[in-house]
Amino acid sequence: MARPRTPSGVFPAVPPLARLSPTDPLRSPQSIPCNFVATQSALLHTFAPNGSQVRGHAVKIKPSSAGEPVVGRTNERTGMRKDWQQEHELLAAAGFVVAAGLTEAELLAAESAIGSRMPPDLRQFLSEGLPIGSGFPNWREPRSEEILAQLEGPFEGIAFDIEHNAFWWASWGPRPLALADAIELAQLQVAAVPRLIQIYGHRYIPAEPCISGNPVYSVYQTDVIYYGMNLSNYLRCEFAPSATEEATDEEPRTIPFWDELVE
Repeated sequence: MARPRTPSGVFPAVPPLARLSPTDPLRSPQSIPCNFVATQSALLHTFAPNGSQVRGHAVKIKPSSAGEPVVGRTNERTGMRKDWQQEHELLAAAGFVVAAGLTEAELLAAESAIGSRMPPDLRQFLSEGLPIGSGFPNWREPRSEEILAQLEGPFEGIAFDIEHNAFWWASWGPRPLALADAIELAQLQVAAVPRLIQIYGHRYIPAEPCISGNPVYSVYQTDVIYYGMNLSNYLRCEFAPSATEEATDEEPRTIPFWDELVE
């Protein structure tokens, strides 16, 4: 029998516990360590949080107010770039709008909501252009319900599997008998691993280490798979007509905990 799953794209509600806020010491940019997950059929990972298919889903809004950046160069291993023109063009070709990039003040507001610094490559990508459309987070409204739900999403998926699929990570120690106690302990443990930042739909990048070149994961409850060895590689695999296998044609950087969930 297939294990229980949340309704398509709907994150389960966590029992009424004291949720960690972005200002909690465990979630401050200075205190979060590094770690991440992975597994399962890629089919589940092709749907956006609203249940619609992600790849090829196009939404047209208003004309982009972004300028005309020059073509840049990418280091395939680290993802470091001179600029992100090619990736923004891929998104535009897929039907998305790329609006003016985030200002430094807007980036800082987004990082405050996240509770962690963005990796430099994600920061630069968003500063040069903000993708707009179904599945993309609107970082100009970092305290919106949608953004906050996506930040909570990875843990709430874990909590769902703890309750319904007997999930428990061995390094957390013995599982408490009471469900609420088990979820509370898991919440504290997950708070100590790198924060996941949504890129698009169920695709996330770990905030730590705070350097360019972190892998991108597709996360559905505790099923996690690689979707790119770095941000640039992920965007090409998701939005360009190239094989998804290219996402892992090299060894991705190791991210504690989350990598251990990948099968």
